[in-house]
Amino acid sequence: MDTYRTRLRKERKKRGLLDLIADILIEAEGKATKTQLVYKCNMNFNMVNSYLEMLQQSGLLAYDQQLRLFHPTNKGNEYVERYLELLFLTAPSRSPPKSTSEKRIRALL
Repeated sequence: MDTYRTRLRKERKKRGLLDLIADILIEAEGKATKTQLVYKCNMNFNMVNSYLEMLQQSGLLAYDQQLRLFHPTNKGNEYVERYLELLFLTAPSRSPPKSTSEKRIRALL
């Protein structure tokens, strides 16, 4: 099965800012270390460091110092939901999902 990221890569070679932010937030959804984000998002440590700092400052991502894990905030989850809505709106062959949870499930499959 194609993931949303694979579909994006087929459509275009480079990811934009909004795509990279969504990648990080989605991969951090179950809580993730910095190293996991680097590998899952296919980014280098310098890129991830700058994005993590920006996402934390904007309130989209939080860091649990005790567990040393990143996770999206409510605002970050809202960003992902809206991002996925835009993906479905721009994909003409797909019917729009009925609920937010269905959108997330479809996009992550």
